[in-house]
Amino acid sequence: MAAKNSVSLIVAVIALAIVGLSFAGVLQGYAASDVLTATHPSSMCKDSDGGMNMKISGMCIDSRNTEYADKCIPGLKGGQSRAVTEYYCAPNNLCSPLPRQCAGNEVCADGACVLA
Repeated sequence: MAAKNSVSLIVAVIALAIVGLSFAGVLQGYAASDVLTATHPSSMCKDSDGGMNMKISGMCIDSRNTEYADKCIPGLKGGQSRAVTEYYCAPNNLCSPLPRQCAGNEVCADGACVLA
């Protein structure tokens, strides 16, 4: 009997938490699904390669409508590039650069890491 009461109590607490989150979202102008999934509006910042994806050259457009293209970081002394600046949508809805090395058997071409 005690186990059944514990399960009922847990279910009641979860239900109250969901109702509370839904109510808080309504007060702030968000739908309950936005509050529960903690997403930011996708129309604020868009990254065509889906985020931090060094294998695909992408374009990031942020909330200021500024465009940033993923690009290769020049190699030393004119050599083949082995690094990329990957732009992604940061939590503040602005595009943020992330310099990354390509894997050992990859080089950077047109803003993406590809097999050498």
